[in-house]
Amino acid sequence: MTADPHFRLVREMTEAVGIDRRHLDPEDLSDIVHRCRDCTHVGACRSWLADAFHDARHAPEFCVNKTRLDRIRDAEIAATLTE
Repeated sequence: MTADPHFRLVREMTEAVGIDRRHLDPEDLSDIVHRCRDCTHVGACRSWLADAFHDARHAPEFCVNKTRLDRIRDAEIAATLTE
């Protein structure tokens, strides 16, 4: 069985933008992966992850999940500030 390349891209993207996947709702994660599967920018995504993996603050503009990933990351940051 081959690992789903889109799940791997989502895993790498969440790590790149600083999202802790342990706090993601499983349905949200499933939806994000599903949207990734429909994306036409897989090559650009791989290149972006290879170049920007070390310190990205937001998902790239071409990412079909950008708005959602940025919102999740911002919510995580806000939650840590109120702790």
